[in-house]
Parts: sequence; structure tokens; C-alpha cells
Amino acid sequence: GNTCLIVDVGPPPPLDFEGAHASTGAFEFSDGLDRLIVNMGTAHKGQTPMADLVRLVRTSAAHSMMVIGDRNVTTVGGDGRLEKGITSTSFERETDRDETRLMVRHDGYQNRFKVRQSRQFRLSRSGDRLMGEEILTPVKGKTWPATPLSIRFHLHPKVTPQPQQDGTLDLITANGARWRLASDDGDISLQESLYLRRPAHIEPTQVAVLDISKPQNTALRLKWSLTRITKEASVHD
Repeated sequence: GNTCLIVDVGPPPPLDFEGAHASTGAFEFSDGLDRLIVNMGTAHKGQTPMADLVRLVRTSAAHSMMVIGDRNVTTVGGDGRLEKGITSTSFERETDRDETRLMVRHDGYQNRFKVRQSRQFRLSRSGDRLMGEEILTPVKGKTWPATPLSIRFHLHPKVTPQPQQDGTLDLITANGARWRLASDDGDISLQESLYLRRPAHIEPTQVAVLDISKPQNTALRLKWSLTRITKEASVHD
């Protein structure tokens, strides 16, 4: 198909590297030329009108990924540089006649929350369906306290979100294609956000947030999907 999935599967760069983001496991998703799911973007000191954005855009919450306990997967310092956090990552990619599968693993939350995180993406061969699964496994012999979990899907400013009565969320692209974000494992809400097309170009947008209540000390497999409901309109603006 014409869809494109981009996933950050790498570990953080060296601690003295300037401009890195706490984004291991984050993804972006496009339908042809229409960007659907994005991250907030990039900001640089002296180039962005809002100075606080230099640090904010580097946080995990500024990316389309899971966040545990409102904490960054790798600590972001006051100057925006990354500090301690992820020390080990791995990924696996497989493709067959039906789909492409990508599994990303990291230890970013292991010391703080005693849990290991894996994230699996499954993109159908047609490109019409992206399925995600967040796998959280307590470290053996450790107690994982009840902790708030959220999965964020940052929307491109040209995407129009439409909440549905069944709790799903329809996303309409600039060309009229309709995609449906759904999950049986939590409630999807919309929050205000920002998108930086360039460091000095800030646009208002929204982020879809899937919030999950977690029982104490249990392994979790949380699933969500993004499915194309209708293709683009026959007449483009």
C-alpha cells in the first residue's frame, strides 16, 4: 500500500549529545502524502519563539508512544539534554505474505517501575490496518506498583478528529480518507497540543490519548488499532 510507518528503534545517543529526544519506541504514520500520526517536532534554542518548547519537545509525552507514570523513558535534564534511562534496546522485523511485524524492546522503565516494555507493530500488506500491542512484564521477583499508563497519538494539524459514540476516534485526512483509532483496553480522549513543522513554525493541533488503569503487579498486553474506513475523496481540494 501507500502507507508509511516510521519507528524509533534506537537507543539514546551519548549523554553529551545535544538535541536528542526521549523517544525510543515512538512512531509516525502517513497515508500517502497525508501525515496522520506525528510527533511534536523539533525546537532549538534561539530559533523557537517559546523557550520552554526546547525541552518540552524532547520529552516522551511529546511523542506518539506509551508513557508510564508520566515519566520520560529516558530522563530529560533542565537544559534539554538526555540523562539516565535506557541502556539496552533491541528490535526484530519480519515480513510475510499478509503483513510486516516490528517488535521494539527497551529497559527505560525497568529501574524506576520494575517493568520491561516491548512494543509490537503489525502493518497489513495492503497498508489499510496498523495494529499495535504494548507488552509490559514485571521484572521477576519485583513488585510493580499501580501506575497510570497512557499511549499518545499526536495528530498532524491537517487531520480532523471525530469522536464516535462507541468510544473509537475517526481521523479524517486532508484528502478525505477516514481512519479509525480503536482499543478495548482504555478510553480515548482528545487534548490540545502543538506541532512544530519547523523550529520557528508552531501550529495548534490535538493529541489522542489512550489512558489505562493498571492493577498492581500484573503483566499487561494492551492492544490498539488504526484502520482505514474509507479512501480519499474523489475530488481533492
